Amino acid sequence: MLHQVITLTLVATMTATSPAIPQGIPKGASISGVVRTAPTTPVFVGNPFINYTSLADSAASVAIGAGMRDRLDGKIGSDLSIVTRQVMNQNLAQSGFPANAILSLGSATALGKQSSARIFVTSTLAKSAGGLYTVVVRVWGQNEEAGQVVRATQTAGQALPDFGSKIAEILIPIIRDAHGQAKNCSDLASTKPDKAAEAANKALKSVPTYGYAEYCLATLALKKDSVGAEALTHFKNAAAGDPMSLSAWSQLAIIHQKQHDTTGAVTDYQSMLTQDPTNAELAKSASDLFRKYGRRDALNQLVEEQLKLDPNNTDMYDLKANGCLEDNDYGCALAALA
Repeated sequence: MLHQVITLTLVATMTATSPAIPQGIPKGASISGVVRTAPTTPVFVGNPFINYTSLADSAASVAIGAGMRDRLDGKIGSDLSIVTRQVMNQNLAQSGFPANAILSLGSATALGKQSSARIFVTSTLAKSAGGLYTVVVRVWGQNEEAGQVVRATQTAGQALPDFGSKIAEILIPIIRDAHGQAKNCSDLASTKPDKAAEAANKALKSVPTYGYAEYCLATLALKKDSVGAEALTHFKNAAAGDPMSLSAWSQLAIIHQKQHDTTGAVTDYQSMLTQDPTNAELAKSASDLFRKYGRRDALNQLVEEQLKLDPNNTDMYDLKANGCLEDNDYGCALAALA
């Protein structure tokens, strides 16, 4: 964490004939004359991840990331600070990565934690056939169940740093205004639910689709009715604002199961798998639920997708074989077990 240090030069002219003038200590200063500012909360903004095959794509990611950090710096409130590119590269070097490395979302998050960040901006980058880039950005806080996802596409002729700056403009109200209010909701939820709801609604005035605020309102509603329409609506809104929130989808699945809405529960699990397809524990839970509800179509789709990711996944071959046996397709079952 960086601390700004400002040295004050105190000049006092004292003579035997002039009266002494009391000198107060400036606010935030010590007797030594050093002003100590309150520590700020680091915000990590990673370079967008892209499965690139060219140096141009790598350079584009770095340029967009730099444009985002430059625009956010100094614009997100005095209590927050952007982790600098220099600090990022120092931490990359300590972890054995080259400077300006393009990291997966998981690795980028680890790098942010190494930088003591509490708020994270991670993103993915894709390029159209016409050569324009699209960025999907997620803003979220450590130990927070939901955040916010936004999407932006480069316009024709737009310089990459400027594109990064335009993305940052979308992020500023989320980080500067809405996040603090939503966190207040989370902090007050168990002790002052009315104040918590008030804070969440303030956040939603700044960012109407903010997933973190909606998630907090949903948890408040759960205490009133664990299967009620209010909680369900807020969790749906949270998932809409942050489709990457497995917590929001999981809560929806719980409510749908309690309501005996099998279609809704299956859809919730499919949505979770879309966001986290390599999560083996999630895939196992989903397969159990699909079998319980007799949704062979969903189960077969899950099996095929998991085998594409891991052709050596024996559990998925067993599921496929069992499905074939239930259809009395013995040739299919033998092929799955071969």
